[in-house]
Amino acid sequence: MPRVQVTVLWLPLVAFAADEIPDLSRVREVNLAYAAKLPSFVADETAKRYTSDKSDPPKWRLMNTVESEIDIHGRGPDSRRNIRLNGKPWNKSSDPNPTFHWYIGFGQELTSLFDPKCSTAIEFEGREEWQGKAVLAYRYHASRDGCFGTWNTMPPANPPRRGRFLVEVPGLNLIRYEEEGFDFPAGLERVHFTIQTSWDHVSIGGESYVLPVAFEMEVVNAGHVRAVVEYKNHRHFEAATDVTFH
Repeated sequence: MPRVQVTVLWLPLVAFAADEIPDLSRVREVNLAYAAKLPSFVADETAKRYTSDKSDPPKWRLMNTVESEIDIHGRGPDSRRNIRLNGKPWNKSSDPNPTFHWYIGFGQELTSLFDPKCSTAIEFEGREEWQGKAVLAYRYHASRDGCFGTWNTMPPANPPRRGRFLVEVPGLNLIRYEEEGFDFPAGLERVHFTIQTSWDHVSIGGESYVLPVAFEMEVVNAGHVRAVVEYKNHRHFEAATDVTFH
């Protein structure tokens, strides 16, 4: 997998009981309830893939644009169809970097953050504004081999995670999620990645859902790559399809 090198100042975390963190118990309740009944939907995905040399800061160069339809099946398997690379049908042989793709993982962060079984340490930062909305800001930290999933490195690794998230006020739905993977095991010391996901209220069939609208990933490994992704035209899932993007 590719990865991005980002310099971030992380403040030490303090362990709080749930009832000592402003609104956290209610935030858990709202987001775990949503995670338990994630909707199924289709959206148009546009991803711009970039690469950089090892300069600091990176000097990004656009590699290509990948367009597809993503099929999200609630908590079930996700998939892509009608994949196009620079406007032409995608196939592995025509992709100059076929191993650089990103998981959809819709809603996985909700469980990883808020399920008490995951033991993710969360610290309240304060009240802020995000894209015109009042939000509560939190910082989190998760130990190695936690609930955040394994990366397809060689060998596979589930490194510690740290990051930040925002929930809207008054709804308390997650609307911004940031994740950094660091401190990979021996042999993978240079691997590092960051992820950012933005959610928003989206209308499908006259009903409102809080769904992902943007995603960004940077990975540093053998190379230095970045994907900037937009999700638009969310709609109801209508038909099953076989999709390949491996």
